[in-house]
Amino acid sequence: MNRKVALLLIFCIILSIFALAACSNDAESHPDKAKENKPTVSDNPLLPKPTEDPEPTTVLGETEDAGSEYIDKLVFIGDSTTYGLKAYGMLSGGKDTLQVWTPSSGTLALFNQSWATIVYPETGEEIPITEAVERRQPEYLVLTIGVNGVSMMDEEQFKADYIDLVQRIQKVSPDTKIICNSIYPVQASYEAKDNGINNTVIERANGWIKQIAEETGTRYLDSASVLKGEDGCLNPDYGNGDGIHLGPAGFDRVLNYIRTHAYKSGVKYMKRIAALIAVLALMLGLAACTANDEKKPVKTVAMETVKDAVCEVALADGMEELNADYVSRMLKLNDGDYDSCYAAISSVSISINEFGVFKAKDAAQAAEIESALNKYLEYRREIWMDEYLPNEYPKLENASVHKEGLYVCYFILDDDTSAAALKAFEGCFES
Repeated sequence: MNRKVALLLIFCIILSIFALAACSNDAESHPDKAKENKPTVSDNPLLPKPTEDPEPTTVLGETEDAGSEYIDKLVFIGDSTTYGLKAYGMLSGGKDTLQVWTPSSGTLALFNQSWATIVYPETGEEIPITEAVERRQPEYLVLTIGVNGVSMMDEEQFKADYIDLVQRIQKVSPDTKIICNSIYPVQASYEAKDNGINNTVIERANGWIKQIAEETGTRYLDSASVLKGEDGCLNPDYGNGDGIHLGPAGFDRVLNYIRTHAYKSGVKYMKRIAALIAVLALMLGLAACTANDEKKPVKTVAMETVKDAVCEVALADGMEELNADYVSRMLKLNDGDYDSCYAAISSVSISINEFGVFKAKDAAQAAEIESALNKYLEYRREIWMDEYLPNEYPKLENASVHKEGLYVCYFILDDDTSAAALKAFEGCFES
């Protein structure tokens, strides 16, 4: 480590201490203010502020053709638009390439990236993303993710989940050069489905991804620009026919763009260290400033009775409880929208099993919960991609919502389990 790096480290540590001290003192002097003004990534003084037009170093500009040798150094993580690189054999190794990391289902959603697993090609194991990155320590990593969340996630939610993924990767492999790839456009025919995924929201999300790249010291790749027709939609020649996914011609365009917009210099070493220290300071600051902001879940004996009855039938191995953040973002139900709840989802990527039980505060709230859950199931059906896990779709197709008094439940399970869970739920209210 040279003298400049050492001095930069010392400077950042001192700034971190001052930032934490200021946060702690403010929380002690103004406890109400500490609860109301929760810091975000953009509030941290050690991280650059997002701008409308990121600096040239953030967006990968045109370079000489870096060749296939550069492509061979890349690891691709992402959703079903990434899986096509493997399905069509676009990389070294063809359909057996070691460069594509996705769940066994072929798609990775931004909203479940924190607990999702990917198939690690070297062993075939399904392991967390960060574990795979820590093992491989890839030189370059391309993230293409977010299309499954653009219609339902606002800017704050989208950025928070994306930044969380980037920072967890940086933590386990600080030397990996991360490329935040743009979300690809969809065809006009797909926009006509009116399911919330369209080029307007995609363009907006790509703007957020640029800002995320700047904030995290990573790079933004505007590969979407070479896929658009004159109307701004995906050129049909580059699609696979379903309106949203690329075909071989489209992937050729993307790979050529990557080769001619190469990540040459990378983030300077000292800046990367400073960014990591800043992230650490942010994490500690968040812990200090929100220590008093505790959530007090409301649970009653009656709720426990209903929950236990349903879980005895529906809760299977590999399922884990959904947190309040997921319930808020995906089911559109915030803490104040119900009295108490329990929901669980499969953590195994080849299963879509999910169920939940909510208790309302009154009859009007129960009706609102019922409506929100029906909208959630309808959205899940609209964004379903037929080519992935076709045997699981009947669970979603037959998913149902049920209400008894102040209690509302939903089941995305196989028919037998769903029927048994409903019987257990209704049995709690029999006299």
